[in-house]
Amino acid sequence: MRAHEFISETAAWRRKEGKSKKGGLNAKGVASYRRENPGSKLQTAVTTKPSKLKAGSKDAKRRKSFCARMSGMKGAMKKPNGEPTRKALALRKWHCESVEHFVEMFVENMDHSKDNQAVPELKAALLARKDKLQSANEDQVYDIIDSIMTRIAKSHGISGQKLHDMWVKEYDQVPDTWIMK
Repeated sequence: MRAHEFISETAAWRRKEGKSKKGGLNAKGVASYRRENPGSKLQTAVTTKPSKLKAGSKDAKRRKSFCARMSGMKGAMKKPNGEPTRKALALRKWHCESVEHFVEMFVENMDHSKDNQAVPELKAALLARKDKLQSANEDQVYDIIDSIMTRIAKSHGISGQKLHDMWVKEYDQVPDTWIMK
């Protein structure tokens, strides 16, 4: 037997040939990922401009969901040499530039010394809606608190997870439990 027969090649989605130069995976990368992960429904990017997508269509929803998830992920938008990272490329490919630009500009220009105001602001917002929260069902409570936390986290240039962690550190319980007692 030859030595090269023992070497198993890694899937294309893990290598350069399965990745698009413009960000994300290309068709070959998606196909190799789906072969390696049976049952996966991974698809290539929605590259149609948002203005050309029909509102509420499957592609519009996929794009909106991707932009929301990916723009909230940690990580730099530029490499030390000034080139865009894979994250930045993917956001551009999916036409999330406005989100990308906004997040980058906001984080660069914000006063991080005010991050400690996020938890008191969340507390005030929860107390202002206490009656509504206590009369809502469990799913509604989660949705209301999630939207409040998302808004406050964005206004402070932090992730929702960071705000949640800051809250738990301060009150030793999640906001849902705290407001419902």
